[in-house]
Amino acid sequence: KRGLLHGIVHIPQGEKEVVIHAVNAHLGLFQFERQFQTRQLIDYVKKTINSTSPLLIAGDFNDWRQRVTKELQQRLQVEEVFFSSKQNHARTFPSRLPILQLDRIYFRHASIKSASCLKGKKWMVLSDHLPIMADLVLQA
Repeated sequence: KRGLLHGIVHIPQGEKEVVIHAVNAHLGLFQFERQFQTRQLIDYVKKTINSTSPLLIAGDFNDWRQRVTKELQQRLQVEEVFFSSKQNHARTFPSRLPILQLDRIYFRHASIKSASCLKGKKWMVLSDHLPIMADLVLQA
């Protein structure tokens, strides 16, 4: 059974604080599963998170055809870190010889400082997917 995690991070900034919503998801292997799960994810975000709030959605989307990306961009106004900065999604699977682009970091109300796919033996032993990371700057 698949699910999602939603964390809320409060960052003090002087007298105020910035609230960032971080959502982690792992979508199914089959297209029909991903379509259903993507709709559920979109509905959850729209009902729970204000559209003006900074948002991160990251995880294993099993989206080798890039259909999830298009739907999330259109419905949630998010960008994908690697696609926006490098014009291609990161190759993360399998970790020993990454050819498939399955993992994503989506964001809104931020700009990209850097994005990288962590490679090498120390990362390959942790998972069958290579980890991806991004350094983002929140929009004021």
